Amino acid sequence: MLSHSAWVLFMRISKSKFMAGHQCPRRLWQQIHHPERADDYGAGTEFTFFQGHEVGELARQWRGKGVLVDFENYDVRKALRQTREALEKGARRIYEAAFLHNGFLALADVIEKKRDGTWRLFEVKATTKAKDVHVPDLAFQAWLMCKNGLDVSETGVIHLNNQAVWPDEPILTLTKNTSDVLPLVKAVAKEARALARMVASTEEPAIDPGPQCNNPYACNFQGHCWRDIPADHVGVLPRLSVSRAAQLEERGWLRVADITDTSMLSETQVRWVEAMQAGKPRVEANAIRDWIGSLGRTVYSLDFETIAYAIPRWRGVRPYQQIPFQFSCHRQGPGGGLTHTGYLHRSKADPRRDLAKALVEALPGDEPIVTWNVSFERRVVGELADLFPRQRKALKGIQARLVDLMPIFQKWYLHPKCAGSASIKVVGEAVLGAEAGYGDLPVAAGDEAYVAWHQLVFDGGESPLADALEAYCAQDTMLPIKLIAFLRRVI
Repeated sequence: MLSHSAWVLFMRISKSKFMAGHQCPRRLWQQIHHPERADDYGAGTEFTFFQGHEVGELARQWRGKGVLVDFENYDVRKALRQTREALEKGARRIYEAAFLHNGFLALADVIEKKRDGTWRLFEVKATTKAKDVHVPDLAFQAWLMCKNGLDVSETGVIHLNNQAVWPDEPILTLTKNTSDVLPLVKAVAKEARALARMVASTEEPAIDPGPQCNNPYACNFQGHCWRDIPADHVGVLPRLSVSRAAQLEERGWLRVADITDTSMLSETQVRWVEAMQAGKPRVEANAIRDWIGSLGRTVYSLDFETIAYAIPRWRGVRPYQQIPFQFSCHRQGPGGGLTHTGYLHRSKADPRRDLAKALVEALPGDEPIVTWNVSFERRVVGELADLFPRQRKALKGIQARLVDLMPIFQKWYLHPKCAGSASIKVVGEAVLGAEAGYGDLPVAAGDEAYVAWHQLVFDGGESPLADALEAYCAQDTMLPIKLIAFLRRVI
């Protein structure tokens, strides 16, 4: 039987593993030695994978006829054999071509043979532009193609154009980056070999958590690597730059509780330091009192749920354009009585027309409409107004009534348990405790909501999904009502 270190040496390092190591060697080491430490992927991540596959299929249609290598069940030998056979038969375009060299493996999204006998190499990404992170990705593939006897002379990224309107305009485009990729091939080969030596060791790399944990992607080992980082680490202060955090740590101030000189911090950061060090809310009562007084005696609370498809489902939509499919609206009258109105679209048709009509009916009058992060609701309502001229006046009136509750808890009521966060769930739990009430809901986050709606409408989901969506969105508008009631009591 092979020892663990010998087994690791025989493991293949795929392109995705190389890119994980390129981001952080410790991430790659854990993927290979301790995969059980990984945090669970959320619903939104799984949906991102799904959308990526859809974009890959569209890219194959866009580029044209070619040989598609079968990587079903992750059968590497089969994929290598099919790639070799396609090349031997003179294929000029191959999708998902597999290349292996000394334990390094890559599947190239698109390779195309040029008239001079060299090859184009294109990576397909469900992004809206070519990014710096795509350069080492392509360089790794080009290296393996070269080691398998294919001369790569051109590289690029096939990605989405988020200004294109479907279906009248092509939503895919190609950005070439040959001059960035090919000069990097030797360095990437050297880096890959160094990563292979690193993962052969049973000793975990001593790399501290830092900016690389979320750049360019969120690492799914943060639960492990950050387990000993204090909850009041200086990094929780809002808008604190990496360089400023480093300056604080250089002074020995790892925790907010350690900070004794706030001269290098912004006014907002100083407020949070004061609240967290005091261990009690920092309250500017007069400002809050004036804001509450501006609301009047009748208040609405509004929240939308949206979905952003990489490949639009409806005419006139751009890639990743956020399309509202649901809203919830609570109304609290002068006597404190509550009423609720909501809309959930349940067909495959474009949701926006019916939703806009229901929205206008749900929000008559001129009373203020409270939101959390008003820019989002303002943009959704504004886009509906531009789309439907007959309802433009009513929708613009709704847009003008929108007010934002979030800044109150960013500037004037700072609860130490929020630790700088402006998330409505974090604020709700800190201020209201169990009354915030998301814990038992089957849908309890925005990504879970749009995935559930996709399953309900496009995958033939069952009616409990609709009930869960309505309960979640209703809680999103009930919570601001409760927070305003809390402020009225304590101020």
